[in-house]
Amino acid sequence: MKTSMASFIGKLFDKPVVTVKGQAKNRAQLEKFFEDIGGKIGLPPEGIMRNLVDGISCEYEQVGETVEVTLEIDIIKHPKAKVFGKPKRKPLEVFSMQVTDQMDPEDVLGYGLDHPAILGKKPPHVIKKGKIAGADYVVLDEIFAAPRFLSKLHHALNEKKIDTTVGAVDAKPLTWVLCTNPFNSYYATNLAVTNVATLDRYALSARSLPPSIQEILVMVKKWQKLKLQQRVPVEIIYAGRKLLETIKIPDEYMIFCLGLIAHLSKCYFATSTSQRSEVAKDPFETEKDCSLCIFNTYPCGIANVGKVRSIIRLQQTMKAHALLNMRQEVQEEDLSFALLSVLPHRLSWNSEAFLAKHGDIFTATKALIQKYAEYFVDLYPQIKSVEQLITRRDPALALELKRKYFDQPIVRSILDELTDMLKESALKKGAKKQLELLEPKLAISKAIKLIREGE
Repeated sequence: MKTSMASFIGKLFDKPVVTVKGQAKNRAQLEKFFEDIGGKIGLPPEGIMRNLVDGISCEYEQVGETVEVTLEIDIIKHPKAKVFGKPKRKPLEVFSMQVTDQMDPEDVLGYGLDHPAILGKKPPHVIKKGKIAGADYVVLDEIFAAPRFLSKLHHALNEKKIDTTVGAVDAKPLTWVLCTNPFNSYYATNLAVTNVATLDRYALSARSLPPSIQEILVMVKKWQKLKLQQRVPVEIIYAGRKLLETIKIPDEYMIFCLGLIAHLSKCYFATSTSQRSEVAKDPFETEKDCSLCIFNTYPCGIANVGKVRSIIRLQQTMKAHALLNMRQEVQEEDLSFALLSVLPHRLSWNSEAFLAKHGDIFTATKALIQKYAEYFVDLYPQIKSVEQLITRRDPALALELKRKYFDQPIVRSILDELTDMLKESALKKGAKKQLELLEPKLAISKAIKLIREGE
């Protein structure tokens, strides 16, 4: 059901393309053809010839001693290509597949042809047709079933490139949809232990639950009669992405997100008999048993999250949801959608009991956010006193507040985040006194002085 839904969505859209054809009987003619093409659209000829450019599909066919070239250029990605003629519209290239551990990653991603016996007079180039490298919309099911493929996929997601024997292919699909079954022991295709670093790469997560039995039967009848009358121009998606920057997020929503992510991305591990932690730790670098921590009932003792991608995606998702609902300013429902879409797959759970009690990662995330919100309401007067650092930027005040809220992780996590901002500001401005106040120098002066005097 997941891949069927995603593939259908991809087929709803079309894009403008222009086709350019050419012939060459030798390498010089072939290079001249690509130099002319590259010069007109401002791209390196070698990249086009090797089929490495995103938005351009280059195919070859050898007929006798002649090499025939067919270029299909996406006008949205390469507007200058309009000089080659009037664009025609065609459906998006949808790549949909269920992944298995028997697959060679190159057969899915795309691969290079560089062996003379296979090429003939054709130049070395990448095969992109029917592969991820040539797709506009990618749908992959059971992604955790193939670890080798998954590592290559991460490279494509992070770097927007697919490495081949003839060069790195630019791979920038309109979107990726990656599907998997729930993270539990009933599905052998999933990781035994959820790898947070792996899942953090994916922007959003959503459950695909079946509707009621009656609705299923109704949908089956409708699907049988369904006919697509007209496709939607894909330009509307690109235009929407440009409009994201115009969407406003009220300060209170960003403060709540900052507080939540700051709290879940810090660790103040301490037992009842040990000293409190002077410095916030990274929860993913600290070996600890959270059940022994005096703060284990706080959200940070239940789950943790990396803050870099989380805060970026929360901001983007709030704006996108508001835009889809035709709003110019983010509202509370946009914040709720973002929190429940960005965090579930990113959270690393310290309390299996909490996770088991709430059923799955989605319902547990909702309960965790609600728990944080309750703490936030109860502690808001203290949080409000910390927020003044945003405008005052006073290191002495920061240290005073730290002493005051040393044993309060909800307030202290926000305070530590704002203190980090003060440190960064002082470092950029070269304000050494402020920096030394916030982060004292290494106390080695006396030792060095004694060594000198002893000489």
